[in-house]
Amino acid sequence: MKLRKIICTVVGITVLTSSLAVSAASFNDMKGHWSESYVNDMVERGYIKGYEDNTFRPDKTISNTEALILLSRMLGVEDSEYSLTAKNAVSAYSGVLSKFNCDYENEIAFLLYRGVLDTDDLDTYISNANKDKALSRYQCAILLTKLLGAEKEVQGSVFLSSSYSDTAQIPADARPYVEYVRDAKIMEGMGVDSYGDPIFGPLVSVTRGQMAKMLSGLIDELNVRTASGTITSVDTFNDPVAINGSSYEIEDDTLIKLNGEDSELEDISRGLNGMVTIVRNKVSMVEAYEEEIEVNSARGVIVSVSTDSNGRSIIIADAEDSSRRSTYKVSNDVRVVISGAVDSFAKLKSNSYVELTFENGVVSEIEVIDKNATVTATLKSYSLNAANPTVTVADLKGNETTYECSLDGVSVTRNGSSANLNDLVAGDSVVLKLVYNKVSKINAESASKNLSGKITSVTHTENGSTLCVTVDGKAYEYTVASDALITIDSITSTVYDLRPGSSINFKVDSTKITKVETTSTVARNGIIGTVTAVQSSYNLLIVNDGESDITIVVNSSTNIIKSTTGASISLAKIAKGDEVTVMGSNATGVFVATVIVVQ
Repeated sequence: MKLRKIICTVVGITVLTSSLAVSAASFNDMKGHWSESYVNDMVERGYIKGYEDNTFRPDKTISNTEALILLSRMLGVEDSEYSLTAKNAVSAYSGVLSKFNCDYENEIAFLLYRGVLDTDDLDTYISNANKDKALSRYQCAILLTKLLGAEKEVQGSVFLSSSYSDTAQIPADARPYVEYVRDAKIMEGMGVDSYGDPIFGPLVSVTRGQMAKMLSGLIDELNVRTASGTITSVDTFNDPVAINGSSYEIEDDTLIKLNGEDSELEDISRGLNGMVTIVRNKVSMVEAYEEEIEVNSARGVIVSVSTDSNGRSIIIADAEDSSRRSTYKVSNDVRVVISGAVDSFAKLKSNSYVELTFENGVVSEIEVIDKNATVTATLKSYSLNAANPTVTVADLKGNETTYECSLDGVSVTRNGSSANLNDLVAGDSVVLKLVYNKVSKINAESASKNLSGKITSVTHTENGSTLCVTVDGKAYEYTVASDALITIDSITSTVYDLRPGSSINFKVDSTKITKVETTSTVARNGIIGTVTAVQSSYNLLIVNDGESDITIVVNSSTNIIKSTTGASISLAKIAKGDEVTVMGSNATGVFVATVIVVQ
């Protein structure tokens, strides 16, 4: 029996302990910043917060320790479901952590317990010499791979070659991780070198704005959720574990914990209290306890109710699979609600669909509810896991709920036409028809709108293309539909013909671009603006011209002049915040500088 509450709510991420929750719209240093939309998303969700002076500081680097705190909160270290898990984690690793001057024992112990870190990693990230160092991009690639539970996959694969020209700067053991996050579209490269080849920038420090973007893309990917209750069966041969009758397949790398200690599946027995943690639709950890774990509610069809010398009890089963059933102890003063009115326990009938509410592990309320329900919401995501397809939606307040799909399948219509689950798009307005709390029908309408903006980046992968577009000073990221109509100067073109810096009129279907109209990129031979970043190792300069950040390639022919002295200087002598005038050309689609005058 699936529990009603299956989503683990991720708590707000605070990079510094002194930071305060601030409305994203009120940050005085975010307007027009490339990461504005990602920061807004994360702040509105409550994952990241700002500082007391009403700033977010998107270009501030994040330290190794701060990064680990973020990862632990992504996995729910402060969530109520994990209160016992966190306690056991500290108990298991306090001895190891006592060797370090660690201010965040709970968070680091939680990552060790969850297998994201091992004790060999501690010196790298939390030693006195390293804990306050800025997190480098190659280290970030390693941590995000571990967060996704993909380390064994990476270590078990054969690393052939790198996609980046600066591979030599990436530590050899980190290269497979860099390729993994690239293929998974979690981390992008940092432009191109003077030959036009992509670079990763492994030693470049990660900023708060960059972390906001990565976290924004990881939340749906992680899809962390839990199910708690009584372990009703354990099959050590086929490897499923059942919680309250619902079966969960165990993976080779699933962590097994018994009373907080590493164990084997055969150590887990039927009747223990347990909890499974699911990450990326796979069981990442099974915990079993002799201590009681709180279960909030459950739904099912009544198989039987009884009152005897041992007290009251109720057996409920999954409405679609009667073999999935669980028995619960019922309080003597249980509140029973039938047809909206308080009634007696004896009036409950077999085959009635009920919701059970628990208090201290005992059923305190039983409500007979209609098997049919309708939910109006906004689609957030869906999972096509063949064994257990799910749909996640958000209500008007932003509260997210995940529903299982009916075993008999789901009837889907979108914009009035017959469709499939994989035709749905995040952002669609949906009406779900539920039968026994499982989705049987979905009516979806796309949220179409016409917009105008400027392309700030174009990304192409084997899974499609993505445009980052600035609209009214805010940056948004959209996927481009495979059949999108794209015209340049009224001539039918392709997404590969679009260039950063182009002003476009476009149509959005929820979060997919279906139509783009633009003109040829205006040739420019000069840029006046403020330096926002200098990447001398990669011969790149980032300049904001008052509208957007522009990446400028500096090659051996570029002449850099200090206006106050007239002397030639190197790229490394240019500092963030300097005012510059750049002459060159964007004829190749990337601005290549011939002369840079530093004011």
